Amino acid sequence: MHINSYWAHSRNEQKQRNILHGEKHTDVAIVGGGFTGLSTAYHLQELGYHTTVLEQNNVGWGASGRNGSLMLVGYKKSLVDIAKKFGIDTAQEMLQLSLDGIETVKAITQKHDISCELTNAGSFCAAYKPSHLENLKREQEFMMEKLNYENYIVETDDVRSEINSPLYCGGMVDPNSHYFHPLNYAIGLADAVEETGGVIYEQTPVTAISHTNDRSVLSTPGGRITAKHVVVATNGYSTDLTKRLSKTIIPMSSHMLATEPLREETASELIPNRRGIFDTKNILYYFRMSADHRLLFGGRIQGEESSTLYSKLRQCMLEVFPQLENARIDYTWGGLTAVTMDFFPRIGQMQDGTYFATGYTGHGVSLSTLMGKMIAHNIDQSNYGKSILERLPLKRIPLHSQHALILNVATNYFRFKDQIS
Repeated sequence: MHINSYWAHSRNEQKQRNILHGEKHTDVAIVGGGFTGLSTAYHLQELGYHTTVLEQNNVGWGASGRNGSLMLVGYKKSLVDIAKKFGIDTAQEMLQLSLDGIETVKAITQKHDISCELTNAGSFCAAYKPSHLENLKREQEFMMEKLNYENYIVETDDVRSEINSPLYCGGMVDPNSHYFHPLNYAIGLADAVEETGGVIYEQTPVTAISHTNDRSVLSTPGGRITAKHVVVATNGYSTDLTKRLSKTIIPMSSHMLATEPLREETASELIPNRRGIFDTKNILYYFRMSADHRLLFGGRIQGEESSTLYSKLRQCMLEVFPQLENARIDYTWGGLTAVTMDFFPRIGQMQDGTYFATGYTGHGVSLSTLMGKMIAHNIDQSNYGKSILERLPLKRIPLHSQHALILNVATNYFRFKDQIS
């Protein structure tokens, strides 16, 4: 586990699972023990299949155990932009998928009594500029009038009712967003997979996958497993094991820190309603208070983990909350998310028969659980109705576009730094 993360420090008891040795057989072999892979296994077990999850580290080791924990309604692209691109009906469908993701997490958590601090405090999208607030107003109006979905605007004069920060000039509250302890959810979901008869191997990297007409063989350092179906659920940690898939995403790093426990009064002054918060900058910040009153603060700062990087992230935190100048930083950690060229997730089946879901672009905390359920139903029923996300083609990102996208991220970050320095 990523030992310096707050999530790892505060996690529930986590069992150590066996390494795969020898020859095994299963209905469905799943590569990756994060939310997507575990959800796929769980829902397939519910449908009567035998599943085997192969995780190269431990359950929840990747983004599923390191993320910002905000279970948001929506996508990287606004519903207004989605409607312009695909039409009102598709925007309504995609909104419902996002809501279904949250409901799926809630249902599993409740059914299996997973202790993961699941909280419906809503979210606050903080406007960095007055023009951003005007955009949020247009989105709020659109969602109410066209999608019959209710959220509400907080004007500039009232922004301190949501966040005590000099950096923002208003924002939008979504009452249906949640947050939770992501690693504890992954641990509980893995336990639920095993309770329903699934098998999970840890410290078991897949080194090769070969396909025949009706079977696939996955090789590992200690053995092999033969399966009728294969699911790859590695997202930002995809490798050349699945070249077709890895060339459709760009892994982007995101980093977090956790302060020391704050006085409860201080925590309530900073974020009065204890919402999950993210902002409107292209290189966004996201943050909330933990159950023990720590500020959990994250940002899409690119680069290798280092004291210099986390010093920059702390300065970002202080731009939001200068009141925390003297607060000790107890934990720092980072990881990878996967970004697609158009910022929409992808789910489907490749030409060799492999099922996949990837490219959550920072919005996969609950959507990934839903994607696993969708993969399970697609395996069970080949004619299962396809959502818009399953109808989007899997597009390779050209090398020059990868460089441009990465440069765009870096440029916007440093431009923002210049503006507020």
